[in-house]
Amino acid sequence: PISLLAAPLYKENVDYTLVNSASSTVPSNNKKIQVIEFFNYGCPACNRFEPYLEKWLAKNKDKVDFKRVPVVFESGWQNLAKIYYLAQNLGIEKNLSPKIFNAIHQKGQNLTNLETLKAFLSSQGISPEKFNNTFNSPSLNLELNLGEKAMRDYHVFEIPTIIIAGKYKTSAGLTQGNDQKLIEIVGYLVNKTSQMTNNKAA
Repeated sequence: PISLLAAPLYKENVDYTLVNSASSTVPSNNKKIQVIEFFNYGCPACNRFEPYLEKWLAKNKDKVDFKRVPVVFESGWQNLAKIYYLAQNLGIEKNLSPKIFNAIHQKGQNLTNLETLKAFLSSQGISPEKFNNTFNSPSLNLELNLGEKAMRDYHVFEIPTIIIAGKYKTSAGLTQGNDQKLIEIVGYLVNKTSQMTNNKAA
């Protein structure tokens, strides 16, 4: 873990901004520090950031409650957002997400097309019947609407954007696309939150 003393001095309103925690609509595990990534599978910047994020999460899974919120900035991205919620509901998101990123960005598959998406998911063990029963279900559409509300509440205009503990926001835009710096800022803010929490407890 990065100590605050050893870490670079990341600055408010330069490397990250403050957000209103009262606006959070994403359920949190209070025993851990919540980290939310606003993303979409179709986003090239999110794809580039993914290896840095996954490596960091593997080291910090004991203290971080990580959640994703897919946003819809481009035509067709709604289908990709819905497939995230479908995978999450089926309990296969962690396994499936890397494969979706790979299919879109390395293999050039157009998963915004429903028939292509169905064929891809079928190859991953999700039957057309299960897809049809889930993809347009009221519960999945509700999750999509809640995600859009969270995006508005946190004033997310670019991705990837990361919210830490409902208090801090950083993004690829603030780091000029430097993925290593972005994940270091996330780690810095998680440790900052952890130390503040420990100090209050003491």
